[in-house]
Amino acid sequence: MSRKKEILILSFILLIGILVRFTNLTDNFFFGYDQARDVQRIHDIVYEKDIKLVGPETDIPGVFNGSLLYYLLLPAYLLTNFNPNSASALLLLINALGIIIVYYGGRELFNSKVGLLAGFLWAISYQQANYGRYISNTGLMPVFATLFFVGLGIWYVKKKDIGLILSVIGLSFSIHVGFYFIYLTLFYILLWRKTNLKTILISGLTALLLLLPFAIAELKFGFLTTRSLFGYFSGQSNLENPLSTIITYLGSINTSLYYSFFSFNAFFLFLFFSGALVFVYINYRKTNQGKFLTIWALSTLPLFAFKSGVLTGQSGQSSMIGAATIIFALAIYMLLKSKKPVLGIIVLFLILASNLSLFFKEQFKNSKLFSYQPITYRDEKELIDYTYNSSNDKFSVCALTNPFFINTLWSSLYKIYGEKKFGYLPFWSGQKQYLNKTFLEYDKNHVNTRYLIIEPPSGISPQSKMLTIYLEDRVSKLVEEKKFGSLIIQKRQLLQGEKPLSTQKLTTEEINNINYINERDPRYSCFNSY
Repeated sequence: MSRKKEILILSFILLIGILVRFTNLTDNFFFGYDQARDVQRIHDIVYEKDIKLVGPETDIPGVFNGSLLYYLLLPAYLLTNFNPNSASALLLLINALGIIIVYYGGRELFNSKVGLLAGFLWAISYQQANYGRYISNTGLMPVFATLFFVGLGIWYVKKKDIGLILSVIGLSFSIHVGFYFIYLTLFYILLWRKTNLKTILISGLTALLLLLPFAIAELKFGFLTTRSLFGYFSGQSNLENPLSTIITYLGSINTSLYYSFFSFNAFFLFLFFSGALVFVYINYRKTNQGKFLTIWALSTLPLFAFKSGVLTGQSGQSSMIGAATIIFALAIYMLLKSKKPVLGIIVLFLILASNLSLFFKEQFKNSKLFSYQPITYRDEKELIDYTYNSSNDKFSVCALTNPFFINTLWSSLYKIYGEKKFGYLPFWSGQKQYLNKTFLEYDKNHVNTRYLIIEPPSGISPQSKMLTIYLEDRVSKLVEEKKFGSLIIQKRQLLQGEKPLSTQKLTTEEINNINYINERDPRYSCFNSY
């Protein structure tokens, strides 16, 4: 294949990937607590000159991801007056770069046709489209981790020094978006080869520069991350039940493959992938390609020696999906070269059909895999429009949220959307905020119109909803209730001497239980004072 033809085909594949990712994009993405928190922090960087050394929290107290996400999203937010659509579009374009990365990896490790097949598989991947639309550190994980391994493979297999530099860049960016990716440094030890001092120095300085914020933060905060990690690893093990750990590991791999290659039958998918992996090992076991690709495919195994929330989510296999993509591409290529090339065509068609079925089933919204609540930015905008349009004057909002008692989501939404469209902000009549800043003033003067927002039940117990509405019935009357997607909103008017009216049919036992909880934790009510 000529180089010109190869570039033309790759360009066409890249176009397909971009079209798939941007179809039905506007407002059709998840925007929850994490996204709103990041908006607040980027807003602080821009308007408060509050430079961030570290980024979002991890599930280990005292350990933070890097601040790369904030500075990547900052220009997009700044140029569009904090429109989240621009952030989603930017991350989708970064994810589409994965097409070029896996193409380059397949081409360097094997040949251009394997590379083009790998790029095509990444382009049509439902899972990758979901990663791209998820405005968070997680959305960047597969691209940066794949860059690390492709660079490492070029350095180890092809003996090209540029590969080591690329891998260091991929590693540094990976650690920024997921601190646990620091474990990838193990693969330098496992696959080390003799390299000239100049390349080692350039790679080392590159890593030092990109990871400098972590070092500065450690010095500034008294080695908080180091101390937290020592505490986490002390006695931390996930090997009490090895069989359960192995089952969890295999299940995690199969789930990741399911949403990228074959969603029709998980069992046949696992058999095919296992067979492809065995095929690679048998045919390439005496080559560096086979050794490297096998190690890459099994690269997440060390993570399962420890307990972490990362392992139970969709992102647990984000660093091996590039290997799986190249393995599938290689298997399809070998089938196409065999005496029965129709088998390769069938496999390729089934993978395409699987992904298209997932895209069409969700109407190309592509937010299912990482949305812990079934809401979209579109739902939230429509709800906010309703509060402004149905109130005659200033109003307040209160919300039953996930996480509990934190108004970060609605504070940010009213700031970046409501105020921009309607020219003013409502008051906040909910709980006093301590964890994050709030853009909304507290409702100290008790404006008459109040809206109670109830987020979807994911992460919110039915008892909490019952309790919140019961307490609100004691101080306000229900005027109207509406739904926007899975969001519920109640328009209410504060009682002016009227007798409270319960809007729920509660038993005496339920009321007694509500009073018992409220005596110990009054935050379930929308506050009347602060």
